[in-house]
Amino acid sequence: DAREMVERSLAVTPTYQAYVNLGNFHYADGEFSRAAAAYDKALQMNSRDFRIWGTRAHALRLGGAPRSQVMEGYSRAIALGDESLRVNAKDAKTLSLIGLYHACMGDQTAALPRLEAALLEVGVNADVLLDVTTAYELLGDRENAAKWGVRALQAGVPWEEFAKDRDLRRLVQSGAIREPK
Repeated sequence: DAREMVERSLAVTPTYQAYVNLGNFHYADGEFSRAAAAYDKALQMNSRDFRIWGTRAHALRLGGAPRSQVMEGYSRAIALGDESLRVNAKDAKTLSLIGLYHACMGDQTAALPRLEAALLEVGVNADVLLDVTTAYELLGDRENAAKWGVRALQAGVPWEEFAKDRDLRRLVQSGAIREPK
């Protein structure tokens, strides 16, 4: 119902937030190409939000887009995220996302300092822990992925987030992290 309302809203008055919401609905449904297209429309209205660039890059990667497009999206997200860190260098969520984007690009050297810095900050919450878990899994560090995954679960990330996330599927299937009882 919410998705239908967003689509009706867009038909009347296209807005940045409505396109972001539509992209999020498509992303959650595994419709990654449609999600990326919605994020593209949002970014045409506001191209400064590093999180949307990063989520768009995730959608492109998971949807099988050409690597060059995916890397361009992550690079843009990182550059804008770095600008955001100039305003607040200790924002745990920004640090964790930039670390995750570097991990998605396969750049362990750039990812690890950001992930470690995120974990030192006061603003560490369940979302930050999930970003860190995902980044370590993508970097092939199953031990740290499991360690931070357990902490993310303890902090309130629902098990379903792990079970449905394509980047965490192998972590779950390996048995390195289990559904809490």
